[in-house]
Amino acid sequence: MLSGGLNSLQKIELATECCVQPWLLEGYTELVTRHEVMSVEDEEQLGWTRTSNLFRRAASLPRGDDVSKRYRIGHPHHLRKGI
Repeated sequence: MLSGGLNSLQKIELATECCVQPWLLEGYTELVTRHEVMSVEDEEQLGWTRTSNLFRRAASLPRGDDVSKRYRIGHPHHLRKGI
């Protein structure tokens, strides 16, 4: 949906700043389903609360599951509270 070569964290930041739920969902989904381990820099950029919430969700997520339906990532309250 959000094109232009933005990475997951950039999508999350832009979505939060602009209050665009589909972009936030896209960024979170990419982040928790990617194969790479989250870097320290990613954690610092997201902040402690978002990072810990994402780790908990990713750890309990079976591969192939629809992240948005199971955990309601991208729900409007995430835009206000940071996840």
